[in-house]
Amino acid sequence: MAGLCAGHDKLVEPRKLATTTDRPGSISIDCGVNEGYTDEQSGIYYESDSEFVTVGLNNVVSPQYAAGNPQLVQMLNTLRSFPEVNKSCYHLKPEQGKGHHYMFRVFFTYGNYDGLQKPPKFELYLGVNFWATVELDIGDSYWVDEIIQFLSTDTIDVCLVNTGSGIPIISGLELRLLNDFIYQIESRALRLYDRYDVITYDNYSTTS
Repeated sequence: MAGLCAGHDKLVEPRKLATTTDRPGSISIDCGVNEGYTDEQSGIYYESDSEFVTVGLNNVVSPQYAAGNPQLVQMLNTLRSFPEVNKSCYHLKPEQGKGHHYMFRVFFTYGNYDGLQKPPKFELYLGVNFWATVELDIGDSYWVDEIIQFLSTDTIDVCLVNTGSGIPIISGLELRLLNDFIYQIESRALRLYDRYDVITYDNYSTTS
């Protein structure tokens, strides 16, 4: 992926990639749940990941680390782990397919689900291309990463690779169709570097 912008959101306030109505072509996955559900805050329907991956185990975080961020409480309380394979992939086939720009967003939380107090470190790939090294913390903290990719095929895989530093896990995965007139990155990918909130004041003054 030429032109990759390095960075991620780690332990920050997340932003949903859709409002109460998903755009056509969106995919929203809660990893580790048995059945899909509609998120009460966003109105987004999250599917179980059982239709997108053929390996791995469903898990829940330890009770003391449940809840976490109120906007993502349901997603972050479950996860899928991959103890038996070195590389595990989510196979995605968006409705519009190739020739469009998509935003991929992944969520990871450890939450001491295995009782070992040893958060993992592993690699994340988009297709065959390296995306990021994921290094998690113990507790209710979480890792969020985003990347924009132009699809040259009808399908794309998001893959987790075991590097010998703990079992890869994933809590959630979102795919959103973007406006092709805004993003023109057919030959490269754009990864989130950082995000800031800017506030302006109409009546700003200082006193000495």
